[in-house]
Amino acid sequence: GNTSLVEKIAEKSLADKDQVIVTSGSSMALFQIFFSLLQANDVVLLPNPGWSYYKGIASLMGAKYIKYSLQYNEAEYYFNINSMILDVKKYNPKIVIITSPNMPTGNKMNIKDIQEIVSNTTNGIVVLDEAYFGFENDNTEEIESLLENNNLLITRTFSKFYGLANARIGYILGNKQLINLLKKSSDLFGISGISQKIAIEALNDDEYYNKMKEKICDIRDEFIKKVNKETKFTAYKSQSNFVLINTKNVSSSFIVDNLKKHNYLVRDCITYNLTNHIRITVGKKEYMNEIFDILKKNSL
Repeated sequence: GNTSLVEKIAEKSLADKDQVIVTSGSSMALFQIFFSLLQANDVVLLPNPGWSYYKGIASLMGAKYIKYSLQYNEAEYYFNINSMILDVKKYNPKIVIITSPNMPTGNKMNIKDIQEIVSNTTNGIVVLDEAYFGFENDNTEEIESLLENNNLLITRTFSKFYGLANARIGYILGNKQLINLLKKSSDLFGISGISQKIAIEALNDDEYYNKMKEKICDIRDEFIKKVNKETKFTAYKSQSNFVLINTKNVSSSFIVDNLKKHNYLVRDCITYNLTNHIRITVGKKEYMNEIFDILKKNSL
């Protein structure tokens, strides 16, 4: 099993060890939740734009998926809580997915609004996908209060903030009753012992990761400010380690190809139904400065 890592995650999350399941990445955590809870024709509410994986596993289970749209202005994307609540009441979903920070938009939902959605989801489960958690202020104590709900599950991964994607380490936090239900579909032997040791060392090294977070956030915010001030593009506020940019009347594929010629790989967001948008993962300052120069040149 995953006893040592479960205990460490519980300690860091201010949770009980009976409220934790370790999984092979957060993708497997989500699959396990969908597999355990969904039946044919159940409804799943998904964010738009959002990760296509949700749709894929919902369809695999024979469930129906309905998308709720995020709103945006010139500065940022945001969740329309009132509209989401209306959708919950209208469609009576078995699962409501909230990705926070959302991918690819980078915006978060605050704890009060999450609780509002949870309280209105009377016949289903809210799944808070926090794959990109960690790049803003620590809200561990607020998250602890959310775990008191009997219809909320939180999924996380070590792939993003801790940079351990290939180690395949994820976990689920939730009410003990829900966690016991999910344990029925857990891998008997757990993830590898090596991955557990790596994850525990990462959780122990607050000093390194706090410095890393501060550096990434400073570079990210400076980059967003420069793009908005010195180009015709719009870089949206982000609370993650990536930035979504609206390239306006310039083709996103042209920008992607241009950056590729300079050995920078960025994501064209056409797959998220976002025309002329790109997503850039924050890298070293010198890299972001060179990317900015390329964007500025092509926005004229």
